[in-house]
Amino acid sequence: REREKERKRAMFPRLLQRFVPLLRTRGLHAAPRSLAAAQSPSKPSEEHLKLIFAKFDQDGDQHLSQSEFSSLLRQMGGTASAAAPTEGVSLPEFIRAMQDGSCGVEAGRVHSFVHKLEMLKYERLAFPDHYYRFSVPPSGFTETETRATDTAKVSQGPEPSYQQTALGCHYYHHPGEFQCKYSQGNAGQGRLQHLQVAYETWGTLNSECSNAILLHTGLSASSHACSNDGNPSKGWWENFIGPGRALDTNKYFVICCNNLGSCYGTTGPSSIDPDTGKQYATRFPLITVEDIVRSQFLVLDSLGIHRVASVGSSLGGMQSILAAALFPDRVRSVVSISSASQSHPTAIALRFMQRRVIMGDPHWRGGEYYNSEYPRVGIKFAREIATISYRSGPEWAQRFGRKRLYPDETPSFLPDFLIESYLDYQGTQASERMDPNSLLYLSKAMDLFDMGDGFASQREGLARVKSPVLVMGVQSDILFPVQQQRELAADLKYSGNQHVAYYELDSLYGHDTFLIDVVSVGAAVKGHIERFF
Repeated sequence: REREKERKRAMFPRLLQRFVPLLRTRGLHAAPRSLAAAQSPSKPSEEHLKLIFAKFDQDGDQHLSQSEFSSLLRQMGGTASAAAPTEGVSLPEFIRAMQDGSCGVEAGRVHSFVHKLEMLKYERLAFPDHYYRFSVPPSGFTETETRATDTAKVSQGPEPSYQQTALGCHYYHHPGEFQCKYSQGNAGQGRLQHLQVAYETWGTLNSECSNAILLHTGLSASSHACSNDGNPSKGWWENFIGPGRALDTNKYFVICCNNLGSCYGTTGPSSIDPDTGKQYATRFPLITVEDIVRSQFLVLDSLGIHRVASVGSSLGGMQSILAAALFPDRVRSVVSISSASQSHPTAIALRFMQRRVIMGDPHWRGGEYYNSEYPRVGIKFAREIATISYRSGPEWAQRFGRKRLYPDETPSFLPDFLIESYLDYQGTQASERMDPNSLLYLSKAMDLFDMGDGFASQREGLARVKSPVLVMGVQSDILFPVQQQRELAADLKYSGNQHVAYYELDSLYGHDTFLIDVVSVGAAVKGHIERFF
């Protein structure tokens, strides 16, 4: 285990450096006009990168000369081809020359070069010249040892892993229409002509179909909670599922469904609308946590499963509590981690801002971006806002402090502090993983969640929950303040539930504790599940 940790510590700085901007605005406008004027060292120099991107940023479609073409190829690790242009080459032509393999440039460097140029274009749309110049180097240029002592600090701390692939999933297809909670004024009157739910399973279902655990996911996750035969990659709850673990697959049959409205196999905004033959986009009906839970119980029905233990965290914790209220005779026990009976105003405000930055991206186009340019900047910034609420100030004070990436250089508006580079990295990762429209729909479902909806009070709504409940909270959680978990446990007890346990964690990792703290979270979940099964 220690060797694996050391291997990851050594690997992360290299990965991180692919996303840490190395260019500074200082001196950019003073760059000479000719790329050939720069020296060609054995390793790519920061000054040379400044010249390259200054030219692309300032000159647009201006062609590269033969000497500039050859110089840039050498910096990319390739060799000057005998077929080098004599009159000049445009940027698209230069990329094609690298992609055809004749120049000897590694495919990985070509891919990262193109990716970073796309990011440059999107970010220039979001931040015009009159704000500040924003240039980003291609990640493939970054050498392993560059700034290693600075960026290595960013890797100190565990991170959850997410998989966006639907590989290894099973699919449930609902035979009729699915009616969402909101009908009047909702898109399509809240009806889905076709409902598909992606799910994955671990363990073996017994002959009585009585050993099932329904695991609910958070906002960003797919159904891939753990590796399996169909998909060996690690899942978002990898260390909690398996023989002898919190959800013991030697004893239980674990099912995890992808949320309705998501983009990982279950019907959502990116699915094809049978009426139009195109993606639903914002014609997808507004959904609620209740709709998500009902879709999952349709999967249970198809498998012949009547009773389950309901386990979830964050959005999944909302689902686990609501499942026990909607189906009291079908939920034998509940685990709700870092959740609440209704969203806190601060959480609503944070998610509102995430939706605003997505919808403010010029490429969002009212949600109709599937066959055009992707709103990458919007989803990137939304994730950066979300990340602030997922972790805690004490962790970041310990992990990053006020350390800067470039303490000897003049500050700029680019990522400068270690914490800024961390947020930039998280945003870039999310921009390649989550469909922006899905984030809009699922985040709104969280905002609308209220166990007291339709009842005189929260306690009256919670009185429907008759199953034994474990409520877990984290003292450093910003998104779901620990006071909400205390209130949830107290209200459940007040409403008459005699089997309510409350467990509070003193963890640095904030809301993400449920993904990271295997020992504390895993032990509590395992004890509660086995006690009431």
